[in-house]
Amino acid sequence: MRPLIAAAALLFSNTAAHAVILAPGSNPISGTTVAAQPNLAGVVLVDDIQAFSINATDGIFSGEIQSRVVRSVDGTLDFYWRIRNTTFNPSSPTAPVMQLSALRIGNFAPIAGLNGDYRIDGLGEIAPSSILVFPGVQNTFANFIFGSPLSAGESSNFMFLDTNARNYAKTALMDIAATGVTGISGSLSTYAPNNGIPEPAAWAMMLAGFGLTGAAMRRRAKVHVALA
Repeated sequence: MRPLIAAAALLFSNTAAHAVILAPGSNPISGTTVAAQPNLAGVVLVDDIQAFSINATDGIFSGEIQSRVVRSVDGTLDFYWRIRNTTFNPSSPTAPVMQLSALRIGNFAPIAGLNGDYRIDGLGEIAPSSILVFPGVQNTFANFIFGSPLSAGESSNFMFLDTNARNYAKTALMDIAATGVTGISGSLSTYAPNNGIPEPAAWAMMLAGFGLTGAAMRRRAKVHVALA
C-alpha cells in the first residue's frame, strides 16, 4: 500500500508543479502535456471550425479558429482554441507583412483562478507566452498573447482554459488581433461554461425521457378508462 500512496503523491506533485493558476494581469505560461497533467485527458464533445479574416490597409489576413470542448477524466470541462490554415494577401507588393499577436476570449466566465496554458503534445508550432486576464468586472476576458507573432502559413498550439464546469453553451466571444493592433477580426461565437443548464446531449436525453414518461402516462390513462 505504501508504494501506491507514494506514487499517487508524486503524480499529484508533478501535476501541481505544471499547473498555471491564472490571476488578474499577465500570466507567463510555458506549455504542458497530458503526461504532466493527467487531468487534461478526456473525450472531445465539440470540435467546431470557424473562418476569420482581418482586413487592414496592409492586406487581408485569413484563417480558421478551431474551438474544442473536452470532457476531462474528472467529469469537468476544458475549453480549447487553435488558429490554423492561415494566409495573407497583401494590398500591394511593398505592403508590410501582417502577423497575429493574440487570440482574445471574452464573455467566458470568471477566468482568475482557472488553470490555463497551451498543449505542447499536440498540433501547431506557434505558442502563446502569456495569458492576460482582465481584472475587475472584465474578469471574464482573457488574451492569449503570442511571444513570437504568428505568420501566414503557421498555426498555433491548442490553448486552453481548464474549468470546473459540467455544462456548456455557445455564449462566449473570440477574435484575433494583429501585431500592433493594426487590425482585428470580426467577433465570433465560441463555447463557455454554462453552469446549471444542461448541454445539448443532456437536453436530448431529457426530451427522450419526457417522451417516454408521456407515453407511460397515456397508457395508464387508457387502462383506467377500460376498467371504468
